[in-house]
Parts: sequence; structure tokens; C-alpha cells
Amino acid sequence: ITCAACHDPHTDGNPHQLRTVADVTLGNGDVIGLGGLGKLCMNCHKGRRDAEDYVTEYHNHYGPHHGPQANVLEGVGFAEIEGSAAYPNPGTGHLTLNATCVVCHMGDYEVGEDSVEGGHSWHTALASCQTCHPGVTDFDVNGFQSATQVKLDQLRDRLVELGVVEYVEKDEAYEPIPGTYPMVQVRAFFNWIGLAEDRSKGAHNPDYVDALLTNSIEAIAE
Repeated sequence: ITCAACHDPHTDGNPHQLRTVADVTLGNGDVIGLGGLGKLCMNCHKGRRDAEDYVTEYHNHYGPHHGPQANVLEGVGFAEIEGSAAYPNPGTGHLTLNATCVVCHMGDYEVGEDSVEGGHSWHTALASCQTCHPGVTDFDVNGFQSATQVKLDQLRDRLVELGVVEYVEKDEAYEPIPGTYPMVQVRAFFNWIGLAEDRSKGAHNPDYVDALLTNSIEAIAE
């Protein structure tokens, strides 16, 4: 990403000459009005598909657009499989607490011994978390990210067992196997690949992510 991807050199209509700070329309039609300057990020980092419609059709590429962070933050657009975990209302995650893209990923720029954070590195600054979670020493608050990774792996491994997903050596990645599958498996795959590519390990919207993973695992357990 270069400067011009986010900043328009020919107009100053938006703060910092950003290309857009318009509200963000998601693939299911929901509109995100919160997010401040982070709405620029969300205009690209969104799933661009409504899971419930998308999973009923054939596609030569399957799953949400890579980087569905806006959907995860808002808590919409994934396959909300019924199960033991309740889904939170849309718009009740970190987004409503002013924990937006810019606040968390563009804090004060700092170069550490082994890392860089904040500023245009877009690496999350721990200080941003400590505003609401005083005393935390890493991003794995209360072990939630670790627990989420366990569930992501559990769901992926079950999809491998069912023949929906395989590990492709040349790509060094797990990828879908083309074919026709029961709808519940298709919906579970959509959730797995989307949440894996969100890459926050649940931090963007803990309750929504946990409900999606818990219910997906239950649905294809047998």
C-alpha cells in the first residue's frame, strides 16, 4: 500500500486528505456509521458478501473477500448457524467503544527492540488496549486469543476430516476442495475462512466470533 491508496493528493475535502470517510455499506446491506476515520479502512476491509445468500450459490472462489474486518467489528455478514451460543446484537462489539481501526492500529509510532507499532506500521499498539484493559501485558487478554485459535484449529481440522478442506503444500495453506457439500458444512467453512482471515483471533468482536466458532463446531461435530 502506498500513500495514494489512502490519501488523495488532489483534494483536501476530507481530514488528512483521506480518499473517503463515508459510511460503509456491507454485503448484506447493513451500513456502518461509526468508526470515524477508520471508515476509510473499512471500505476495503469488508467481506463484500452476505453469507446467507452467498452459500446457496456456486462460486469459483469461495468465502468472503480477504480481510472481512468491518463485518467482524459490526457483527454481521457471516453464517449465523444456530447452536448453544447466542449471537450479540449487531454493532455491540469494540466498534461502539471507540475501539476503531485508527485508535487501535495507528497509535503513537514506536520502535521497540523486536517490533514496531502504531503510526503507519498499522501494528496494534498495546497501549490502545490498556486504555480499557489496564494492566494487560499482551494482546491475549484473559487468554481469549489463545482460546479462539484453538477453536479455529478445531473447526479447520473437522473440515479436513470431512473432505471440505485440504492442506496444499505448494501454497503452504489450507484450501477448499471443489465439490458439492451439505449446506451446514458450507456455512461452517465460510465462517472458518472468514474468521481466520480476520486475523484478530477474536479481538475485533469477542462475543460474535466465539458464537460463530462454537456453533459451527457443534453443527458439524457428527
